[in-house]
Amino acid sequence: MENILIEKLDKDQSKTVKAILKALKVKFKTLEDISDSKKIAEGVARGYKEMLEVKSGKLEAKNARDLLHDL
Repeated sequence: MENILIEKLDKDQSKTVKAILKALKVKFKTLEDISDSKKIAEGVARGYKEMLEVKSGKLEAKNARDLLHDL
């Protein structure tokens, strides 16, 4: 299974894309709110920045047990 994200520019484009998917008998769902995806992306970005700080010596790395304890 593959997920494809299509960002529409206007209502006409949205209707056209939906009509094409229906004609191709492709299952799809629309999401107006992408806040969950945004939260995940922000978390990944924070983790990446933290990793860079650890590599540069600005921050001390935590061990896995400490990370799990924080959850």
